[in-house]
Amino acid sequence: RRTVKVYPRLSVNNLDIIRDAAIAGMGVCRLPSRLCVDQLEAGTLKSLLPEWSFTPINLNLVYPSSRLLPTKTRAFIDFAVGLFRDYGMAYLTENRPRPS
Repeated sequence: RRTVKVYPRLSVNNLDIIRDAAIAGMGVCRLPSRLCVDQLEAGTLKSLLPEWSFTPINLNLVYPSSRLLPTKTRAFIDFAVGLFRDYGMAYLTENRPRPS
């Protein structure tokens, strides 16, 4: 295991922008391969460390009950699930609370 200190030229929270910046020659980036399949096949991006991979993490959205769930909370849950599903990073299960 090695640690590498990185000093980014650009810091954003949008994977599409990160991919586009790498294509524009701004430097290297770390992206899920599912997000850049077309660019890898076309040769506009190259994989530098194919033997390395992301460390999987669990992300849990925890809320008390879906019965009286505020509309804003439901909208955020739907947004988050859709976002991770779109990027191919979600393996989703929905755990419903057990009735008491």
